[in-house]
Amino acid sequence: MILRQETEINEAARQKLNITRDAYALCLCFRKGRQAPISHLAKFIGVTRCGLYNMIYRLCGDDLLEPKGKGWYCTTDRFESIVAQSNPDAMREEMAVIVSNVA
Repeated sequence: MILRQETEINEAARQKLNITRDAYALCLCFRKGRQAPISHLAKFIGVTRCGLYNMIYRLCGDDLLEPKGKGWYCTTDRFESIVAQSNPDAMREEMAVIVSNVA
């Protein structure tokens, strides 16, 4: 996997999750099961490998990441739902579905 040079931080979601921008960026790297070598992730986030592992363990403890095998992680439903709720476009799409179901 090639990591992007930048990522978008959803500040509303990040604040609801009570995590740092670095932790949010890491979650985005693991989102929907995408994977990259730990050394690349550490460089992208700007931490050491040891610091990255500590961040991963903390995010697992906060129920934002979950292990999917040895060295593989993905974001949890909790992370995904909070991000979706904090995304105005997603909320508009959800409201459109609700309105179309009612009509």
